[in-house]
Amino acid sequence: IEAGEEIFMDYGPNWEAAWDKHVEKWEQPDNAGAFENHASVSELNKSQGPITASDDLVNEYSFSHDVFTMCWCWRHKEDNEYDEEDFYGGWKRLDEEEIMLRYGKSGHQFIRNPSTFDYGQFWPCSIIHKNEDGSGNSEVDDSTYTVRVYPSKTVAVPSWHRRGLPRFYTNFPRKSIQYFTKPYRSDQHLPGAFRHPIEINDDIFPEQWKNRKPGFYDVKQDTKFHPGDRVLANFLDRGEWFKAIIERVRSNGHYDVLYADDGMVEKDLDDSRIKKSDWVHFPLQHLTSSNFL
Repeated sequence: IEAGEEIFMDYGPNWEAAWDKHVEKWEQPDNAGAFENHASVSELNKSQGPITASDDLVNEYSFSHDVFTMCWCWRHKEDNEYDEEDFYGGWKRLDEEEIMLRYGKSGHQFIRNPSTFDYGQFWPCSIIHKNEDGSGNSEVDDSTYTVRVYPSKTVAVPSWHRRGLPRFYTNFPRKSIQYFTKPYRSDQHLPGAFRHPIEINDDIFPEQWKNRKPGFYDVKQDTKFHPGDRVLANFLDRGEWFKAIIERVRSNGHYDVLYADDGMVEKDLDDSRIKKSDWVHFPLQHLTSSNFL
């Protein structure tokens, strides 16, 4: 099988029987409850259509039961001078113009492309306002938005958030805003969705992939030495030979050996570093694989 090649997998007779039964008995739900207005994230992101805006700077807004928005941005130097009276919700008493003057910045630079993948991240955000600056000539929305962002859990908490202050970005590119599914609200959680374990037959996997099977390393291979053989090994290829035991034969024909004197294990030795030996009367019961190279 070549990289990128399409393949088909047999999920097993139990999966197929369960699917046939599901198809036979499935009916359109009369009332999907909270899923009634379900929207697919993949479809929403592919369409890149307009996003519903709250036009509310103070109150947090969620426009769907199933999805939420995240904005592609990154941390930058904070140059705001904060008024302590605004901490922990005090800023909500300000008028909208003053809020944006103190806590708004331009977000025009937050472009999601390969050049920003190293430091950019998706931060949760709410959509405040849509600017009428798009071309209007395409089904894809190329307008910019005013957004409020919340810290990503993957970065250190910014000082403005620790103080209970907001962060707004104006002129934020639509293509840097993505939809994400809320927990337990994806397609697989829709009423009547099909679920069944995929049972993959062991025969589909090569034997060399199953190296965790009991006794796999004891399988005899066409090699000069085998697990358990007592040998002399060239320690670290320094020309010094010590008593050892073959502990494992690797798929490339090399060996892992356990040194009898101190229990150290050295890995991946080829034939040139191992000699036959007849030290068959050496007591083995005290040897342990406690040290590794």
